[in-house]
Amino acid sequence: MFGDNGFFHSWWGELLLVLLVTVVATRIYASYVFSYWHRRGLASCSGSLPFGSMGDFVLQKKAISEVFADIYRQGEGHKLYGYYSFLSPALLVRDPELIRLVLVKDFPHFMNRGAYFNEKDDPLSAHIFSLEGEQWKKIRTKVSPFYATNKMKFMFDTIKSCSVDLQKYLLESSSMSESEFELKNLMSKYSIEVIAQTAIGMEGNNYKDRNMLSEMSFKVTDPNDLMQTFRFSLPFINRKLAAFLNLRFTPKETEDYYLDVLRQIIDERRKENIVKNDFMHLLLQLKGKSDTIDKGAGGLSLEEIAAQTFVFILAGHETSSSTIAFCLHELALNHSIQQQLIDEIDSTGCTIQQITFDQIQDLHYLDAVFQETLRKYPPAGVLLRECVKDYVCPDGFVIKQGTRLNISNYGLHRNPKLFPDPEKFDPNRFDKYSPSHNILPFSYLPFGEGPRFCIGKRFAMFSVKLGLYAILSKFRVESTGKSAPTVAFNPALFLNSPKDGIHVRFVPRTVR
Repeated sequence: MFGDNGFFHSWWGELLLVLLVTVVATRIYASYVFSYWHRRGLASCSGSLPFGSMGDFVLQKKAISEVFADIYRQGEGHKLYGYYSFLSPALLVRDPELIRLVLVKDFPHFMNRGAYFNEKDDPLSAHIFSLEGEQWKKIRTKVSPFYATNKMKFMFDTIKSCSVDLQKYLLESSSMSESEFELKNLMSKYSIEVIAQTAIGMEGNNYKDRNMLSEMSFKVTDPNDLMQTFRFSLPFINRKLAAFLNLRFTPKETEDYYLDVLRQIIDERRKENIVKNDFMHLLLQLKGKSDTIDKGAGGLSLEEIAAQTFVFILAGHETSSSTIAFCLHELALNHSIQQQLIDEIDSTGCTIQQITFDQIQDLHYLDAVFQETLRKYPPAGVLLRECVKDYVCPDGFVIKQGTRLNISNYGLHRNPKLFPDPEKFDPNRFDKYSPSHNILPFSYLPFGEGPRFCIGKRFAMFSVKLGLYAILSKFRVESTGKSAPTVAFNPALFLNSPKDGIHVRFVPRTVR
């Protein structure tokens, strides 16, 4: 058997031997890789080939928010907890005080998000969310003025006009006995109108006409396209692997369409000297004469303008529509909360056409409802950071350069020690004068914190609040019974979005 013509001298015997050695070597390698945090003396969750601790997300068993919330709960009692993103060791920051150090006090150590982008082959991916170091500082400095209070006052009327369109559409539908809607789809029409007009001045009837901008944007996050889902999500969970695979974040069809649209808009505005109070106008004021990227110039190139406006459209559209949908879902289930909010809206004596910039900000219960919606359903359930230079934690543990850090704001928001009865929708947590409980600093992070917080925070607030005002000033919202009280997140998307839609009924009401 073991002679010259025996077992190990047959081709299949040699193959079996190779397979056996490969299996043993793989197990030894995996054991070494997934013991990294143990060797460093840090508690961690387990990892396994090939996805590390990310298997439930990659295989679309759970949404990314829920995966990191699970890791957050497993790390109970630890300020810093290890996990594995494929074969790369990474960290989850659990302690609010340590979160403060990472996001604010010691920000220079954690300046980058560690998200993959490919400026050369995929220019739309090189946007403010993903850019790093001096590139990020340059863009941040230039686009931040757009979100200042004085600019938001200019944007307010545009957003309000879109809210008026939403209300008119619902009133027309009601007159034709159409009262049931799937909220995510409906509010996507509203949010893309808001974003398109405020970002690039593109107008259209999104409730009746085909919207190519919406269709092309949807291709980036299409949950039914498995390959695109992989291309979209991987840059956020493992940059090294995304770079190795040279992935495109943006479908080529979407890139070509959007760059062509932008060229037409820029040419039209320059030829006809068109001025609009939108994001595009601000960026055009910064644009150089050339359409090529010139890092030494003070202006922005066409590609840079495209990237910044596109992420504004993509992120703003998705987050605002989901937030309004989640909010209306909760109001449909909580009649007393809905009534209190309606009473506050009615107390202004204003229609959606009449409400002012200052008045909408003075609606304290509306703000509390908005904040509680973001607590229970943060648009992005995990915050990303990367250590750019070695950092010594207060307890002496060293976070090494290149280490990826995440913060599970979804896990924080659902922690009963931080938010009692976290599954309950309770706007009184955010009552301006007498909150139902104290909120620990850096435990509530729907928009992040520090220099890399979401600069669209104020814009999102007005977009959501005006949309809610337009609806509730004319309608009550009721559940149809088609949607479960507990909303499941779509596991194919990085941002929190309802998996099976949210179905409600809008009932016209008589305003006192």
